[in-house]
Amino acid sequence: MRRELGGVDTWCEVTGLSGDGRPIPAMAGIIEDSGEGACYLVFGGEWGLRFKDQSSAAIWDLSDSRQWGEPFLILAADAADIRFQ
Repeated sequence: MRRELGGVDTWCEVTGLSGDGRPIPAMAGIIEDSGEGACYLVFGGEWGLRFKDQSSAAIWDLSDSRQWGEPFLILAADAADIRFQ
């Protein structure tokens, strides 16, 4: 997924977080947004999403300051900012 990191668009890995902080698969689905039309809703577990730069070899770690989180994301349906595995 492409996110802004330090003012630069960067491809990042994303995972969901379970209620106990364990990584779980992130999910995405098409929704209708009243202002934007069709969009992707990207969501994780009870604790939302966690991101890291795709070049990072670090494991998922809540104490790693180079990783960050969001509760969910809404992205344009043109898929310019999202890649599926």
